[in-house]
Amino acid sequence: MSHTCHALDCTVRTKPEMLMCSRHWFMVPNNLQRLVWAAYRVGQCDDKRPSERWLKAADAAIGAVALKEGYLPGELTVSVVRALAELAPHILGADLQRIKVGLAQIDRRRLASSSE
Repeated sequence: MSHTCHALDCTVRTKPEMLMCSRHWFMVPNNLQRLVWAAYRVGQCDDKRPSERWLKAADAAIGAVALKEGYLPGELTVSVVRALAELAPHILGADLQRIKVGLAQIDRRRLASSSE
């Protein structure tokens, strides 16, 4: 059984336990690679129940590769940007403070709409 690399727009098939194809995986900063593997649980590909910790690390890895490939933070999902801001804020560089403000605005809108 295999699946597709999780890097944006990549169609390379990989083993289920691999987050990305080797080309994209080697673009992931070492600290994020370690976080992905530290949170990996054998069998999570079979039962489709990865931990929140793994999902966050995977999102950060996906975002790091996307930014290296020229995507802008605004083109990434909110969960990917949140994971980057928490686990690898240095990758967002000068945009970090603006991004944090944007995430806070999203949170306020979600809270306001859920209380209506």
